[in-house]
Amino acid sequence: MHDDKSMNCGCSSDNNQCKIGPFEAFDATCSPVPSVTSGITIIPFSSGSTGSSFNTTGGLPNLISLIGFGTAISGVVLPANGDIDLTTTLSEAFSTPQAGNITAISASYNALSFVPEVETTIRAQIYRAAADSNIFSPTNAFVDLTPISTPSSVARGLKNVSPPVSVVAGDLLLMVFTATSSVGTVSIFGNAMAGITIAL
Repeated sequence: MHDDKSMNCGCSSDNNQCKIGPFEAFDATCSPVPSVTSGITIIPFSSGSTGSSFNTTGGLPNLISLIGFGTAISGVVLPANGDIDLTTTLSEAFSTPQAGNITAISASYNALSFVPEVETTIRAQIYRAAADSNIFSPTNAFVDLTPISTPSSVARGLKNVSPPVSVVAGDLLLMVFTATSSVGTVSIFGNAMAGITIAL
Protein backbone atom coordinates (compact mmCIF):
# COMPACT_ATOMS: atom_id res chain seq x y z
CA MET A 1 0.00 0.00 0.00
CA HIS A 2 1.40 3.35 -1.00
CA ASP A 3 1.48 6.49 1.10
CA ASP A 4 0.07 9.62 -0.65
CA LYS A 5 3.19 11.57 0.24
CA SER A 6 5.44 9.11 -1.56
CA MET A 7 3.59 9.29 -4.85
CA ASN A 8 4.33 11.86 -7.51
CA CYS A 9 1.51 10.79 -9.86
CA GLY A 10 3.80 11.04 -12.87
CA CYS A 11 4.38 14.77 -12.38
CA SER A 12 7.54 16.44 -13.60
CA SER A 13 8.27 17.84 -10.15
CA ASP A 14 8.47 16.06 -6.82
CA ASN A 15 6.93 18.76 -4.68
CA ASN A 16 4.12 16.38 -3.68
CA GLN A 17 1.36 18.61 -5.06
CA CYS A 18 -0.38 15.68 -6.80
CA LYS A 19 -2.83 13.90 -4.54
CA ILE A 20 -5.03 10.84 -4.44
CA GLY A 21 -8.56 11.61 -3.26
CA PRO A 22 -10.29 13.84 -2.94
CA PHE A 23 -9.52 14.64 -6.57
CA GLU A 24 -7.67 17.89 -7.29
CA ALA A 25 -7.02 19.01 -10.86
CA PHE A 26 -3.42 19.90 -11.73
CA ASP A 27 -1.57 20.26 -15.01
CA ALA A 28 1.43 18.18 -16.06
CA THR A 29 3.80 20.20 -13.91
CA CYS A 30 1.65 19.81 -10.79
CA SER A 31 0.58 23.48 -10.94
CA PRO A 32 -2.96 24.34 -9.86
CA VAL A 33 -5.35 25.21 -12.67
CA PRO A 34 -5.69 29.04 -12.63
CA SER A 35 -9.07 30.53 -11.86
CA VAL A 36 -10.60 33.86 -12.87
CA THR A 37 -10.71 36.30 -9.98
CA SER A 38 -13.05 39.20 -9.49
CA GLY A 39 -12.03 42.78 -8.88
CA ILE A 40 -12.07 46.31 -10.25
CA THR A 41 -9.97 47.66 -13.11
CA ILE A 42 -9.30 51.38 -13.58
CA ILE A 43 -8.81 52.60 -17.16
CA PRO A 44 -7.12 56.04 -17.44
CA PHE A 45 -7.43 58.43 -20.39
CA SER A 46 -5.43 61.53 -21.27
CA SER A 47 -5.04 63.77 -24.31
CA GLY A 48 -1.34 64.08 -23.52
CA SER A 49 0.87 66.43 -25.50
CA THR A 50 -1.54 66.53 -28.46
CA GLY A 51 -4.24 68.32 -26.46
CA SER A 52 -7.95 68.12 -27.14
CA SER A 53 -10.23 70.49 -29.04
CA PHE A 54 -13.96 70.53 -29.79
CA ASN A 55 -16.70 73.02 -30.52
CA THR A 56 -20.39 73.70 -30.52
CA THR A 57 -22.69 74.96 -33.25
CA GLY A 58 -25.95 76.56 -32.17
CA GLY A 59 -25.00 75.53 -28.65
CA LEU A 60 -24.92 71.81 -29.53
CA PRO A 61 -21.96 69.43 -29.99
CA ASN A 62 -20.41 69.62 -33.46
CA LEU A 63 -16.71 68.71 -33.63
CA ILE A 64 -15.70 66.30 -30.88
CA SER A 65 -12.51 64.83 -29.43
CA LEU A 66 -11.58 61.15 -29.01
CA ILE A 67 -9.35 60.68 -25.98
CA GLY A 68 -6.77 57.92 -25.82
CA PHE A 69 -3.87 57.01 -23.58
CA GLY A 70 -1.65 60.03 -24.01
CA THR A 71 -2.99 61.20 -27.36
CA ALA A 72 -6.26 62.50 -28.76
CA ILE A 73 -7.97 62.83 -32.13
CA SER A 74 -9.92 66.07 -32.52
CA GLY A 75 -12.10 67.53 -35.24
CA VAL A 76 -14.34 64.46 -35.59
CA VAL A 77 -17.89 65.37 -36.62
CA LEU A 78 -20.68 64.13 -34.35
CA PRO A 79 -23.53 62.97 -36.66
CA ALA A 80 -27.10 64.01 -35.94
CA ASN A 81 -28.06 60.43 -35.00
CA GLY A 82 -25.45 60.43 -32.22
CA ASP A 83 -23.45 57.43 -33.48
CA ILE A 84 -19.79 57.81 -34.47
CA ASP A 85 -18.65 55.98 -37.62
CA LEU A 86 -14.89 55.39 -37.52
CA THR A 87 -14.76 53.16 -40.60
CA THR A 88 -12.49 55.61 -42.41
CA THR A 89 -11.20 57.59 -39.43
CA LEU A 90 -8.35 56.99 -36.97
CA SER A 91 -9.55 55.75 -33.61
CA GLU A 92 -8.58 55.87 -29.94
CA ALA A 93 -10.78 52.89 -29.00
CA PHE A 94 -9.55 49.89 -27.03
CA SER A 95 -10.81 46.29 -26.93
CA THR A 96 -12.06 44.82 -23.67
CA PRO A 97 -10.46 41.43 -22.93
CA GLN A 98 -13.05 40.35 -20.37
CA ALA A 99 -16.70 40.88 -19.54
CA GLY A 100 -17.57 43.38 -16.82
CA ASN A 101 -19.58 46.45 -15.85
CA ILE A 102 -18.58 50.11 -16.06
CA THR A 103 -19.54 51.39 -12.62
CA ALA A 104 -17.97 54.86 -12.32
CA ILE A 105 -16.50 57.66 -14.41
CA SER A 106 -14.51 60.78 -13.60
CA ALA A 107 -13.10 63.49 -15.85
CA SER A 108 -11.52 66.92 -15.89
CA TYR A 109 -10.65 69.46 -18.54
CA ASN A 110 -8.09 72.25 -18.34
CA ALA A 111 -9.07 74.92 -20.89
CA LEU A 112 -6.14 76.67 -22.55
CA SER A 113 -8.15 78.66 -25.10
CA PHE A 114 -11.84 79.58 -25.12
CA VAL A 115 -13.54 81.51 -27.96
CA PRO A 116 -15.88 83.22 -27.24
CA GLU A 117 -15.99 83.21 -23.45
CA VAL A 118 -19.52 81.97 -22.77
CA GLU A 119 -20.68 79.36 -20.29
CA THR A 120 -20.02 75.87 -21.67
CA THR A 121 -20.56 72.38 -20.30
CA ILE A 122 -18.16 69.59 -21.27
CA ARG A 123 -19.27 65.96 -21.27
CA ALA A 124 -16.98 62.93 -21.03
CA GLN A 125 -18.73 59.79 -22.28
CA ILE A 126 -17.93 56.21 -23.18
CA TYR A 127 -19.09 55.07 -26.61
CA ARG A 128 -19.24 51.37 -27.44
CA ALA A 129 -19.05 49.25 -30.58
CA ALA A 130 -19.28 45.50 -31.12
CA ALA A 131 -16.03 43.69 -31.84
CA ASP A 132 -16.82 43.45 -35.57
CA SER A 133 -18.11 47.03 -35.97
CA ASN A 134 -16.74 50.56 -36.40
CA ILE A 135 -20.03 52.19 -35.39
CA PHE A 136 -19.82 53.54 -31.84
CA SER A 137 -22.95 54.41 -29.87
CA PRO A 138 -23.18 56.49 -26.67
CA THR A 139 -23.62 54.65 -23.38
CA ASN A 140 -24.94 55.58 -19.96
CA ALA A 141 -21.33 55.94 -18.76
CA PHE A 142 -20.99 59.72 -18.91
CA VAL A 143 -20.38 62.70 -16.65
CA ASP A 144 -21.08 66.40 -17.24
CA LEU A 145 -18.30 68.60 -15.89
CA THR A 146 -18.79 71.84 -13.98
CA PRO A 147 -19.54 74.66 -16.48
CA ILE A 148 -16.65 76.91 -17.46
CA SER A 149 -16.32 80.02 -19.64
CA THR A 150 -12.72 81.24 -19.61
CA PRO A 151 -9.18 80.06 -20.38
CA SER A 152 -7.24 78.61 -17.44
CA SER A 153 -10.51 77.23 -16.07
CA VAL A 154 -10.62 73.61 -14.90
CA ALA A 155 -13.88 71.68 -15.23
CA ARG A 156 -14.36 68.55 -13.13
CA GLY A 157 -16.92 65.80 -12.72
CA LEU A 158 -17.33 62.43 -11.02
CA LYS A 159 -20.27 60.06 -10.74
CA ASN A 160 -21.32 56.46 -10.29
CA VAL A 161 -22.81 54.93 -13.43
CA SER A 162 -26.38 53.83 -12.74
CA PRO A 163 -27.34 51.42 -14.04
CA PRO A 164 -23.84 50.08 -14.74
CA VAL A 165 -22.92 49.61 -18.42
CA SER A 166 -22.32 45.95 -19.24
CA VAL A 167 -19.52 45.06 -21.63
CA VAL A 168 -18.55 41.70 -23.09
CA ALA A 169 -15.13 40.47 -24.11
CA GLY A 170 -14.21 42.03 -27.45
CA ASP A 171 -16.37 45.14 -27.12
CA LEU A 172 -14.64 48.32 -28.31
CA LEU A 173 -14.77 51.28 -25.93
CA LEU A 174 -14.07 54.90 -26.83
CA MET A 175 -13.76 57.95 -24.54
CA VAL A 176 -15.39 60.99 -26.18
CA PHE A 177 -15.36 64.63 -25.06
CA THR A 178 -18.10 66.94 -26.34
CA ALA A 179 -19.46 70.36 -25.36
CA THR A 180 -22.72 72.27 -25.19
CA SER A 181 -22.84 76.03 -24.78
CA SER A 182 -25.36 78.55 -23.59
CA VAL A 183 -25.38 80.28 -26.99
CA GLY A 184 -23.93 80.04 -30.49
CA THR A 185 -20.58 78.63 -31.54
CA VAL A 186 -17.81 78.02 -29.01
CA SER A 187 -14.35 76.58 -29.73
CA ILE A 188 -12.25 75.13 -26.92
CA PHE A 189 -8.71 73.74 -26.74
CA GLY A 190 -7.04 72.22 -23.70
CA ASN A 191 -6.08 69.10 -21.78
CA ALA A 192 -8.59 66.28 -21.32
CA MET A 193 -8.30 63.67 -18.57
CA ALA A 194 -10.67 60.90 -17.53
CA GLY A 195 -10.97 57.49 -15.94
CA ILE A 196 -13.49 54.67 -15.64
CA THR A 197 -13.81 51.68 -13.35
CA ILE A 198 -14.80 48.29 -14.73
CA ALA A 199 -15.99 45.76 -12.18
CA LEU A 200 -15.07 42.23 -13.28
